[in-house]
Amino acid sequence: MERFKLKISDIVNTGHGIGTDKLNNHIYVLGAFPGDIIIVEIYKKLDKIYYGKLISILKPSIDRVFTPNKEPFFDSNAPWKHISFEAENKYKIKIINELYANILYKDIIKKFYSKPKNEIGYRNKVAYTFLDTKKGLKFALYTRGIGDKKKIEQKENSLAHPLIEKVGKLFLNFLNQKKIKSKQLKYLILRYSFSTNTISAYLLLPETNRKKLPIKKKDLDRFIKNNNQIQGIIVAHSDPKIRSSISDKTFYNIGDTDIKEKILDKKYIYHPSLFFQINPIDFKQILCDLREQIKKINGKENTQLLDLFAGVGIIGIELSDLVHDVRGIELSSLSKEYAIKNSKVNKIRDFSFYESNVNDVLEYIKKEQILIIDPPRHGITQKTIDRITEQKPEYILYVSCNPETQRRDYEKIKNIYNIIFLRGYNLFPKTHHIESLIVLQRK
Repeated sequence: MERFKLKISDIVNTGHGIGTDKLNNHIYVLGAFPGDIIIVEIYKKLDKIYYGKLISILKPSIDRVFTPNKEPFFDSNAPWKHISFEAENKYKIKIINELYANILYKDIIKKFYSKPKNEIGYRNKVAYTFLDTKKGLKFALYTRGIGDKKKIEQKENSLAHPLIEKVGKLFLNFLNQKKIKSKQLKYLILRYSFSTNTISAYLLLPETNRKKLPIKKKDLDRFIKNNNQIQGIIVAHSDPKIRSSISDKTFYNIGDTDIKEKILDKKYIYHPSLFFQINPIDFKQILCDLREQIKKINGKENTQLLDLFAGVGIIGIELSDLVHDVRGIELSSLSKEYAIKNSKVNKIRDFSFYESNVNDVLEYIKKEQILIIDPPRHGITQKTIDRITEQKPEYILYVSCNPETQRRDYEKIKNIYNIIFLRGYNLFPKTHHIESLIVLQRK
């Protein structure tokens, strides 16, 4: 395909640098940053957007701290690895400001949260997949930003806590000693606890028959005994045809598999398969902001807090002392089990939890209520928007891992609510991901 020179002029919330060709087509390029002059090759067109592969860098942006001279031009685990921390924050502030332009006050930049210096090793979870090589089994990842996606060897994950990387190599050595092939494995999920400085492992296999498993329990017993930083291992079946880490059968449960973590002054327990904050150390800033915003609400002590997409109960439990009672909603029965455990561990009264899809319990959204929303990246459904529009809860606190869908959802209720607080958070340095919090008050 044709290759041509392109100057990158902007960046978007997906992490792509953008340039414009001679026909005024917008070209999206992963690994390119504003100020770069590059050679690019178009590999896909989608919804009037052209996606290009970065072939070479002719002139690097002044925001770069390092310019790779050959492929890959960015790290799939840390796609913003090669730009300065100051530039990263600048881009993320710009993205938030553009999403909420003409809606908010002008001091959002002062309210953007980021640590004063770059941070790596903050991730408490890594899901490894595998690749067969001449030298044996290796961890793998899928290439991005090119036309032909393929698995390549993953040599490191600089964002993962160092103990995860260390234990990952121990597992890889163990699997190679057993001469296991990639087709016999699906994922190895390692979860780190900052509180206990230990690892819990969740090994997912495509095999459904316990007798045919490529790994024996006695071998794992010996492995965990010889590596005291691994506190527990779960081996389970997961359908190889889907990318999800959902399992439907547990084969082995060895050691203490529950992860224990502490955020602010609260203690939490969760199963390795459940959602938990990837960067719990910095997530406490969002919890502190939620507390400060709810403290300002008159009559809060007589008001129910409804926590949608509640996970294992972190937000509701943290805010429980400020309100009359807390009701959490989450689809997973395992989430409910651990949320109830966490409420008891922290001696929380007036805490109830319901296992359900949010769309199936919309009657729980009431007018005189504080509503917490912390949805997946795709945001909330139109059914939820309709119920909010009908009931008009007085306050909504919306935490998002995707400011673009958060802004889209607000657009549908902006005639009913004013934004009285907004803050962006750089919880995931060296990636394009941004967390954001908006607090809505009924007009």
